[in-house]
Amino acid sequence: MKPWNLIKKKIVQSSSFVVVTHISPEADAIGSQLAMYRLLRNWNKKVKLVLDDKIPSNLKFFPDIKKIIRLSGYKLNPADYDTLIVLDTPSVSRLGKLGKLITEFNLVINIDHHVSNTRYGDIVWVEEDRSSTGEMLYELYKIFGVRLDYKSALYIYSAIMTDSGCFKYAGTSSRTHKIVANLLELGINPYWVYSQIYEKNTLNKIRILGACLESVHKDNGIVWVEITKKMLKKYKARHEDLEGIIDFLRTIQEADVAVVFQEVRDGIKITFRSRNQYIDVNKIAKYFGGGGHKMASGCKLTGNLSDVRKMVIKVIKECINKK
Repeated sequence: MKPWNLIKKKIVQSSSFVVVTHISPEADAIGSQLAMYRLLRNWNKKVKLVLDDKIPSNLKFFPDIKKIIRLSGYKLNPADYDTLIVLDTPSVSRLGKLGKLITEFNLVINIDHHVSNTRYGDIVWVEEDRSSTGEMLYELYKIFGVRLDYKSALYIYSAIMTDSGCFKYAGTSSRTHKIVANLLELGINPYWVYSQIYEKNTLNKIRILGACLESVHKDNGIVWVEITKKMLKKYKARHEDLEGIIDFLRTIQEADVAVVFQEVRDGIKITFRSRNQYIDVNKIAKYFGGGGHKMASGCKLTGNLSDVRKMVIKVIKECINKK
């Protein structure tokens, strides 16, 4: 049986669900989570949305956003639910503390589009050629015979738009555009959605962006910036203010690979983007215990920022030299 049909069968048979997604969530994660919520509620299921992180401020315009509960303020008992649905999450480690509870659920459904997905769970539906997990949620609505309303269309459109890089990344297909065309017919205003997500920048975000771009390093087809805790404090910036910096770096003509090294509470967060189809940054991230997509990935390492940067740049250079 195809995974989506097996998922439908199990959802019909179950009565209660917990729906989760990864830490450091973006619109594909949150949009997919909310779209799944509305699908399950359409079938009169009991649903709890849980996240082990903060909601990004640029997604608080989603109508159902308050349905998502932070794990830190809620005691989740897996025994109270039939099924756990994990969305847009390539590995259990990306769930934060929720990952420690995953084995306590009777049934785990894993729906994702990352090439690095570790295939955890009892039912696994992974389609690596999809633009987003949101695109897969659209198909799930069709499989269930549930008509999309405006809110569900908004969540799915936002998921697809952001994770496809505004319809420019490799996973964007004619199928993606056909889905989006159907979503527009439900009243989605493309510019309004774009402006809510990308045009609500704070002055502090612009200032730290300027500081990062002023300190770009380049070596052998690699461009990178290093963002320290001291910089965040100086510019009074939030971690979410750093979103998008990597996209500026990847526009540099000489770059084969763009990297952001960011000091976080428990290590160094590293974000990779490739501009060269022969350089698979998912493999680089996987080497360091992370993952993602061929052209976009990330990982987290412990250690001194300088030492981590030297180690990672060395591995990237080796990959570039092999191309």
